[in-house]
Amino acid sequence: VRLVQTGAYLGALGELTIEDGRVVASRRLDKLPCRGGKCGAVEVAERELLARVDAWLGVKLAESTLTLCRDGGRPGVYGETNLGDFVTDATYWYVNAHEPGGCDVALCNYAGVRADAAPGPFTLRQANEIAPFGNGICVLEVTGAQLRDALEWGARKAPGYVGGFLHCAGLKYAIETVRPSTVAQVDARWTGGPTNDVYRVTDIEVYDRAV
Repeated sequence: VRLVQTGAYLGALGELTIEDGRVVASRRLDKLPCRGGKCGAVEVAERELLARVDAWLGVKLAESTLTLCRDGGRPGVYGETNLGDFVTDATYWYVNAHEPGGCDVALCNYAGVRADAAPGPFTLRQANEIAPFGNGICVLEVTGAQLRDALEWGARKAPGYVGGFLHCAGLKYAIETVRPSTVAQVDARWTGGPTNDVYRVTDIEVYDRAV
């Protein structure tokens, strides 16, 4: 088996000769016109592409009068923040405005919010910096017990940090932080609610109805 490896990021280029489905020869191409730098045509294409992307990301979506913070302006204190609420409220609005059947509740985990936003024009660039991941919104049908268990998992270390703390829209709840967490977990993965059936999460209401 002939192994040909040319590195990454076009650090080197090679040529293979294939006959009857077999590689019969290979050689490295060292005399490249752009070796050690960028070709003029590549630089022009790069500038044009970046200009189009910058223009697209600069589109104004809204105007904000507040500083939206991941930590709520309280470094070292973890829990509900105005930026987490903003992202979750936006998710709630989008699903109810654009998806058949809408939703009763929207949830967003604490660690999914990745950048602050200063007062002023709110652009597509800021939205992308706040939520830079390629995943989308997922609509699920769950029971009240499943919803309570999810909130319990997110609150297991409150008021300490846990990336899975859940911001919410469409519901409200309280956390009894004096109660120790006994959520079932294996290798940091959630496997169910508290093992002693005593929840830290209490007073859950959806549309002002108790769950």
